Amino acid sequence: MVAGAVSGTGQLVVSILKELGLVPRPLVNQVLDGQRIFGGDVKGFVYGGEEPLPEASGLVITDEKGLEPKLVGACIRQLARSGHLSRVALLSAKQPVSPLTSLFGGGDVPSMEDLENQAIKDCESVDVEWTIVRTGFLRGGGPRSDSKHSLGSGVYTQYADSVTSLEEELFDLQMKSFKVGEIEENIFSKPQTSRLIAASGLAESLLSDSMGKRRMGITSVKGDELPSSLEWEAAFNK
Repeated sequence: MVAGAVSGTGQLVVSILKELGLVPRPLVNQVLDGQRIFGGDVKGFVYGGEEPLPEASGLVITDEKGLEPKLVGACIRQLARSGHLSRVALLSAKQPVSPLTSLFGGGDVPSMEDLENQAIKDCESVDVEWTIVRTGFLRGGGPRSDSKHSLGSGVYTQYADSVTSLEEELFDLQMKSFKVGEIEENIFSKPQTSRLIAASGLAESLLSDSMGKRRMGITSVKGDELPSSLEWEAAFNK
């Protein structure tokens, strides 16, 4: 099951899970055309619709801005009732902060760390393993990455500024590898992670026994090729 599947990272996760031999069921709204987004061989699931919640061995939460904690908790508990759910993988992406936040505060919006802790609590309450994949600011994921899973060129053309659009293309072209470590931001450096790297890490973590009850930070670095399953497993075992 893939929650937040219509996000850029979510669409990539669905595609990668298929290649890994799994059967992804993306959660969609009734107003969304699941076949148009994911293709005819992927069946979307309308949460709260007439179809009963299917049995799932894994849940990947891929919303780039973080889903409402109550919705995440409800989904985890309902899937766990079938007795098949064994792992939940959560995307925890660095969020851009508006300059107004420092003046007026962030309101009641929970931090990503709060969302992580709540998801862990929900998993442990039903005896399900969890994995947290922390990333920098999410970028790219388009065709210049040379990945068969890539999103369309809209990843680049969504920017009115041609310079920004070109920067996104160059990011995908150059930043194909990754490193594992703390996600640290300062005035000199902003951590960045390719959506393809984030999606690949989330999907691969579901199949790794090493990633149960672990948090892992990943950022993009220069490289000529996207990581293989063997490279991910080596990183998970460190």
